[in-house]
Amino acid sequence: MRRITALVIAAVLVLVVTFTGVARADENDFKVTLSASVLSAYVLGDGVRLHGPVYQHGMDILSPWGVYLAPWQSVGLNDSNLDSDDGDEIDWTAGWRKKIGNTDVDVGGTYLLIPPFRGPAKKHIVRVFGEVSHTFSVGVHTIAPSLRLEYSMRPPGSTARTQASVLVLNGVSHFVPLTNTVAMFDKVSLNYDSGALTGHHMFLFQSLHGLRWNPTKRVTIEAPNIKLSIPITHTPDNRKFEAVFGAGIVVSLF
Repeated sequence: MRRITALVIAAVLVLVVTFTGVARADENDFKVTLSASVLSAYVLGDGVRLHGPVYQHGMDILSPWGVYLAPWQSVGLNDSNLDSDDGDEIDWTAGWRKKIGNTDVDVGGTYLLIPPFRGPAKKHIVRVFGEVSHTFSVGVHTIAPSLRLEYSMRPPGSTARTQASVLVLNGVSHFVPLTNTVAMFDKVSLNYDSGALTGHHMFLFQSLHGLRWNPTKRVTIEAPNIKLSIPITHTPDNRKFEAVFGAGIVVSLF
């Protein structure tokens, strides 16, 4: 109950700040974005299902020079303990993001904290990544092919059940407006995992489909949406077809 109350209070505060128009955006200012979502399961880009229902939220602080900081947290909804299982996670991401014409470049690193957060068994993971995407229009449709590379490893002293690995995500996103405030979005990707958590490499197909509603210029509501994860190559681990349902909100404060 306390967790639900805290989430409701946080959501109300975000909406109050947003709809009262406290801040004004400018291209040379810092930009701060908040996001929150509820998902029926926590499934990674490599197809591994970490947990059942989760609540996930984050913040993105972008400087005028493209340098950004993005803390993020996942909370399992199965109990009130924030430090209990694989549904609970804290990520600290820092990087550099730049738009060059119609091409977006994003490079950075993430420090992942996995339960238990306290005690001698530190399950930490370090990830470096790079992503490039190019956006173009076909009529009212916006299409953006992208390529993302991730390299993950255990830092010294970590007891995380992972090994040095590479994840490749080769995708295409699609966006089309349905009305002045509602749009449909899709993203499909062919992923390759060298076996970070399972020790078995795999090709898999993942897709995300949903609706976006913009009640104001600063608020985007993504609901409903569905993520599909479909293994292409067979492995002896327990990865299988997954369908994850969810809803989320993104708020630009300034």
